[in-house]
Formats: sequence, C-alpha cells, structure tokens
Amino acid sequence: FFFFFFKQKTAYEMQRGLVGSEMCIRDRYQRRVHGIKKDMKLFILCLCLALAFGLKITPFLDLSEEIQDVKCLTKGYEEIGLRVLTSVGKIDPIFIKNVALLKGLKIDINPYAVPCVTCDPVEQSNAIIQAVKTADPEIEDIYIDVEGEKWNKEPEKNIEFLKKMVDEIKPHKFNITIMTNEPSWTRIMGKTCDSFKKLDLWWIHHDKNPKPEGFKRFGGWKEPDYKQYDTGVICKNNVNLNSDYDDDDRQNLNDVSPLILSLIHIS
Repeated sequence: FFFFFFKQKTAYEMQRGLVGSEMCIRDRYQRRVHGIKKDMKLFILCLCLALAFGLKITPFLDLSEEIQDVKCLTKGYEEIGLRVLTSVGKIDPIFIKNVALLKGLKIDINPYAVPCVTCDPVEQSNAIIQAVKTADPEIEDIYIDVEGEKWNKEPEKNIEFLKKMVDEIKPHKFNITIMTNEPSWTRIMGKTCDSFKKLDLWWIHHDKNPKPEGFKRFGGWKEPDYKQYDTGVICKNNVNLNSDYDDDDRQNLNDVSPLILSLIHIS
C-alpha cells in the first residue's frame, strides 16, 4: 500500500493565495481600463486635429491702384482691401473712386491706412473716419499698417503715435486691425510691446501659403485673424493675396485647448 500525505494549508497561507488571485484579477481590470483610457486619448486627439484642420479660409484681395475691371476682379471674392490713407498723411483719391465702382456689389470693403508718422495722428484718424463714412456708411472695419522704414527710431514714440490713432477711431465703433509682421513690429514697437493685442492682426507674411502655418507669437497675438501671403496680377491689377480666417471656426480652434488639457488629465 502506498500512503499519500497531504499537508493542510493554514488560514494564513490560504488568505495569501486569495490575495494573489485578487491581484491578478485587479491587474487584468486595470489593463482593460488603461486600454480604454488610451482609446479615449486617441479619440480626443483625432477630434482636436479635425477641428484644427477644419479652419474655414475666405480669400480676398487688396490693392492701392484704381480697379480696371470690377466684375473680373471681384469674381469669386467676398471682400477687398483698399488703401484709404497714403504715407504722406493724405486720403487716397483712388479709394473714393474704387468704392464708387464697387457700389451695388455684395462685397465687403476693408479700408487700410498707411500712416504718416511725422504727421498728426489724430488729424489722420479723423480724415480716415470722414472718408470711410462718406464713401460707404456700411463699412465696419479700419486697418492700420505698421510697416516700413519711416517710423521713429524710438519705440516709445511709435507706441504713443499708434495709441492716439486707435483711441481716436475707437469711439466710432469701427473694428480696428493692425497690419504687420514680427520683424516690423519688433523694430517699430519693440520686443515687449503688447499694448494692442486686443485688436485683430493682419499678418503680412509672403510664403505663398494661405494657411496660418508658421505663425509665431509676437506683440501679444497668439494667432492671426488675416494673412497676406502673396502678390500677383489679376484682371490687369497688381494685388496682394490674402486669407480671412472665419471667426466661428476660430472659436472651434480655441475650443481645442480644453480638449488637449483633458488629454493630460486622463492617465
């Protein structure tokens, strides 16, 4: 006869074995949950990319010369930029002519000013307001160009000049936009000036790309509202090619930030 002896396990040993089984079950559960969280991260990332690349771009032109063929030039465009003030501080007579040519067409007019820094900023602003209201009372925007070599060498003087122009225009309920780029802004206003960050930005960056790619923050602006990206000849007119980034789609882009933050919190 053969006798087999089995050692009876103590309660402690049985409990330890149960704990081990419980750990295996818990590990399998955590792996499942972790996998779900990874899938959620991927989903949110895809959603962020969909919103980012879904930015609506409205193309438009701007020019400083008399329009040669109105129907030809405006075909396919919803807005056009026209120079209202020249660098000598005078209202551009071509602006009045061009606005008259555009009357009756469903196209928004974006008047832009190239200010004379040695002239009175308040007088120039008042001249712009008067010219715009006379030409077309429905115009809602005024753009101020901050480029070129004729600005003061002291940024403080340039900041004061621009502030006077903006403060004079503001009460008339116009949307004010600054036309510039990082090198021009830094040279004219200084590296640390962000006094005008609440105004819209028309980014001058000729890279032949209508998208806002390559933009780096400056002047307190996190992103451009418009971009001038190239030049060309259309319908016998020398023009600049621009993009207008839709405000509603821009809000979608802003909504991406909280989603990205949620990726960080999902661990």
